[in-house]
Amino acid sequence: MRVAVIGGGVIGCATALALAKRGADVVLLERAVPGSEASSAAAGMLGAGAEVEEESPERISYFVRARDAYAEWTEELRRETGIDVGYRVSGILHVLPDSGEEREKILRIVSVQRELGQRAEILDVAAAREIEPELAPKAGTFAYFPDDSQVDPPALVRALVAHLGKMRNVTMRIGAVVERVLLEGDRCTGVALASAPDDGETIVRADATVLAAGSWSSLIPGMAGAADLSPVRPARGQVVQLEERPPRLRTMIVNGHAYAVPRGDGRVYCGSTVEFVGYRREVTAGALRDILDGTIAAVPGLAHAALSATWVGFRPHADRPLVGRSSIPGLFWGTGHYRSGIVLAKLTADEIAQSILG
Repeated sequence: MRVAVIGGGVIGCATALALAKRGADVVLLERAVPGSEASSAAAGMLGAGAEVEEESPERISYFVRARDAYAEWTEELRRETGIDVGYRVSGILHVLPDSGEEREKILRIVSVQRELGQRAEILDVAAAREIEPELAPKAGTFAYFPDDSQVDPPALVRALVAHLGKMRNVTMRIGAVVERVLLEGDRCTGVALASAPDDGETIVRADATVLAAGSWSSLIPGMAGAADLSPVRPARGQVVQLEERPPRLRTMIVNGHAYAVPRGDGRVYCGSTVEFVGYRREVTAGALRDILDGTIAAVPGLAHAALSATWVGFRPHADRPLVGRSSIPGLFWGTGHYRSGIVLAKLTADEIAQSILG
């Protein structure tokens, strides 16, 4: 079976790898550099507590499985490519608001996690500072998810691309701009390219086509017949990289909309915003102020860290993640993950491969 995958972010690359390992002939189509958009801009939190948007046992259990799949997956990638993707279990401490809906939501997540047999607890500041001494002495109370983990997304994408490059049944076409999805009758039969810089075919015939183009998914022509394509739009997120010398922060911290993710080597990723401003790439002063105010309030020592980089990414926002079969035969979804694309990547890839190959 031949499968075309549109999009070379972490979802597209992971899906291509899952399909190729199951024997499919895969053509990966990427218009720019693999992972150059939301995948490389993400902080890489693998959270089954702090990152869950819904409090249902089914959804939380799904996130737990997605998070836990990374331990074996990242070891496989390291073994096959020699690339360390920065996987480590560092835990998340989530500052609880004093009151309100957000506090009640986090408390429900902790309760459901415990019912599912997961480690999750509520800590006062003294207990939290035993885990993470860098916390502010008056930071309040915390939800603690000790088994939540992290990866370095740019390294993850490099490892996925390197693994795909070693597989004989994978063709990666970089700089391939998709003109439209081919529809013949009521069925998707592949992809037409506006340009083919590798001098290859501009018509890519495929038994199955996977749309994994992230925030650009709704812009692909030919989707008008897909009644189940919830509009996917970009949600801009701004991120700040700080550097501590020597490294001090060890645990991931979430404080409202702000977070701090220590990489262990002195780098600390701080984010993030959620802005529906189209594809504007500006890093703004107000956003940096809000991000740093939130992180420094929880971890005062970060005020002395060097500010070494800033960037933006566009998360693919939709009413719900779009994964698996579409309403058009031959066309499959792998988009709309919003803030959860990294944590859900492995599980999404396996689900799509199962949907296509059975």
